[in-house]
Amino acid sequence: MLKFKRFFLLGILVFSLVIPFVGVPQIQESFPPVEEVVSTYIVAIPDNSVESANIQQQPAKISFSWIYILGGVYLLGVFTLLLRFIANLSNLIKMTKDHPIISKHGNVKIIVEDGLKASFSFLNYIFISKNDYLDKNVRNEILIHELIHVKQKHSADVLFVELLIVFFWFNPALYLYRRAIKLNHEFLADEGVINSTGDIPAYQMLLIDRATYPRVCSLASSLTYLITKKRLIMMVKTTSKRTFLFKLIVLIPAFLIAGSIFSAKMIAGTNVDIPMDIIIDQSVSTEDNVIIVPGSGVSQEKMEEYSRIVTKYVGEVTDEKISWKSFDISKEDELILYPTYIQMTNEQRNKQLIGFESPFTVLKLRCPNNDELRGCLKKDNIWVDGILVDNNTANSYNRKNIVFFLTSNNTNKSYLWTKKGYEAYMNQYEKQVPLDELLKLPTKKWFRIGYFNKSHSMK
Repeated sequence: MLKFKRFFLLGILVFSLVIPFVGVPQIQESFPPVEEVVSTYIVAIPDNSVESANIQQQPAKISFSWIYILGGVYLLGVFTLLLRFIANLSNLIKMTKDHPIISKHGNVKIIVEDGLKASFSFLNYIFISKNDYLDKNVRNEILIHELIHVKQKHSADVLFVELLIVFFWFNPALYLYRRAIKLNHEFLADEGVINSTGDIPAYQMLLIDRATYPRVCSLASSLTYLITKKRLIMMVKTTSKRTFLFKLIVLIPAFLIAGSIFSAKMIAGTNVDIPMDIIIDQSVSTEDNVIIVPGSGVSQEKMEEYSRIVTKYVGEVTDEKISWKSFDISKEDELILYPTYIQMTNEQRNKQLIGFESPFTVLKLRCPNNDELRGCLKKDNIWVDGILVDNNTANSYNRKNIVFFLTSNNTNKSYLWTKKGYEAYMNQYEKQVPLDELLKLPTKKWFRIGYFNKSHSMK
């Protein structure tokens, strides 16, 4: 039963490591992945060829937070415990080379060390103090005890647990498991000694006599590990097979429940349309304005309204091409389509036939080419980083300074953003933007005209 307990304890540790990666099928309807359909667009506003400046959208500003503090503490703990593990392992290996082997018992090598106080074993080596080796009354019991540790390969269990502690040192359960595993090793070794000698009182007195001996390296197995009342009682305690089987049967459902809770979930079933009706419209009204939450998603009702408006402008739709009746969207329709599109998730936007460029929908930042910049600077009203500037100030910027721009032939204004200004704008409005602020920007529309198997391009 003690042998079963040994492998049971190790099994729990292995189980806890493996179960998060084991898939448990769950039968339910699954949503299809977003198809990587690539579209070619035509913009109603005539633009010249695009010269990319290879400026990608900047990542969110990294701020000093608890995540980095905790990450640093974790790495410091791993580094410290790994150094301790390597140092202990090196010391034990050094001891095997610095001291002569006086005896062999099969593959087991016995080393007697003069300055050693507590005897112990590691891998296939037994280190015994000179005093214990010369005392014939205790030598036999100590050697039997340590031989059991070696032959049952208890060092492998200890090394496994110690390595887990190195990387999961923050988990208090591991320290309890280490104690339970090493204590069970001692129960097994004690059982072997008693079965061999049959003198329980004498062996108990030997343990009590060594209760105050210093602790040995944590990687080693030692007779003197945790000499407690429980260990002495275990020498005379017997467990019935009925009790053992009952405990075993109780554990089976516990494992099944833990497996279903902590395992990875594999979804099985048929694909269904994404239920957009479960998405809550995140736009909220205040007394003075409507607040739009970019990318938060819109309801099924809003999606249907968007499609109804777009249908008015669509001509013929085939598998390879979409033709349009008109690229001239009325002001009333645009006031509905534009805020709705901004609030859609990327997945919802990918399904639309008409879309809008804005700071909240751009996939890649780029500099304007020379013709685009000249077109922006010809406007009477020019905003740079949200500030209305005069022509002299606007002309002081070259195209490399600009990472995003919006202009329209239908309005006499253009908006330009530098890298710093774009980041500041997004920090202010990325999570929520007032509708009147959104409508200040020129609306640059695109119309889907076909589907291909290559990356999408904007014209």
